[in-house]
Amino acid sequence: MSKDINFDAMPDLEAARSGVKGKTPLEVTEDEVLAFARKDMGFGFHREVLVDYLSFENAKEFLNKEFLNDEDSEKKWKALPLVREIVLAEASEYSRFGWGKIIDHRGISASRTVAKMRAWLFLLGDKEMMDICDDEGKYMPYGAPILYEICKKYDWSMPDMNESAGDEDGTIGKMIGGLPCSSSCSGCSH
Repeated sequence: MSKDINFDAMPDLEAARSGVKGKTPLEVTEDEVLAFARKDMGFGFHREVLVDYLSFENAKEFLNKEFLNDEDSEKKWKALPLVREIVLAEASEYSRFGWGKIIDHRGISASRTVAKMRAWLFLLGDKEMMDICDDEGKYMPYGAPILYEICKKYDWSMPDMNESAGDEDGTIGKMIGGLPCSSSCSGCSH
C-alpha cells in the first residue's frame, strides 16, 4: 500500500482538458503517434498513453474487443487533443502514482511508470529526457533516478527526500541518488 505523499503543486488535469483554446499545439502528428504506438517496446505500456491521443479510426487496433463491440463505441471515443498543457497535466498526475510504486518497491509498476513517462516525453518532443528513460544505468532502483530527473525538469511535485521507502530505515532520497533505499534492502540491490 502506498504511503500518503503530499503533492501540493500538481497541474489541474480537468482544467487542462477543458477545451484547447489558448493551449500550445504539439509538433508531433497523429501519424507519428500511431507509428510510435505500433513499436514493440517491452510490455507495451507506452500504448496506454498514446492511444488516448489517437482518433477512433487509428486507435481501433489497440482497443479491446468488448469496447469495439459496443455499437456506440465510436461516439464514446474521445481522443485527447495533441496540446502541451494536456500532455503535461496527464504525465504530472501519473507521476504521483509512479512515486507510490517506487516507494513501495513495485518492480513492474515502476517500469510501467518509466515507459509511460517516455511516451509522454515523445509527445512533447523531449529527446533528452527520453534518452534518460532509455539509460538502463539510471533505472535502479525502481526508476527513482529517472522519475526524479523528469519531475525536476518539469517542476512537478516529488516526495520529500526523507520519505521512508522500502525497509524501515530506507529513504526515497537514497533511491533518487541511485542507491538502495537502505543497506538491508534486498529489492533495491538487484
